Amino acid sequence: MNRRDLIKRIAMGAPALALAIPGPMPMPSDSLVQFTYHGWRIRWTGWKRFENMDAQAGQWLAYSTIPNGWHLYSSWPGNCGPYVNISGYVFDLSLREDQVLPTAQMPESELDWCKSECLERLKRLIDKVGGPPLDIDKYREMRL
Repeated sequence: MNRRDLIKRIAMGAPALALAIPGPMPMPSDSLVQFTYHGWRIRWTGWKRFENMDAQAGQWLAYSTIPNGWHLYSSWPGNCGPYVNISGYVFDLSLREDQVLPTAQMPESELDWCKSECLERLKRLIDKVGGPPLDIDKYREMRL
């Protein structure tokens, strides 16, 4: 059994564990924005290790032009969707069926793959919702 399969089995065998990391993130300065996509300012937050665990998570964030408006995120592991940049907001980092749990011991190539897949999810979401600002009512209708 390879390490990836072992990590999947351990993660799936454990009781459902909904991990969350606190938001919000400050609006990035132009030097932190890595690129724009359909008007959204995109940046990678980096891999953040969970305390007392080998697991880690990272997010791609898409900032709207309106600081207090809705923004978009994609977490690996975890969900992809809108968020508001307010104190106390958390991101859903629950491991999904099609995801592997990133660890500090993973080869850089596997971490790069996770990061890339996370970005592709965010791009697909942006393709669906269009450019900023996000119309949250329209987004909720799309989800139904």
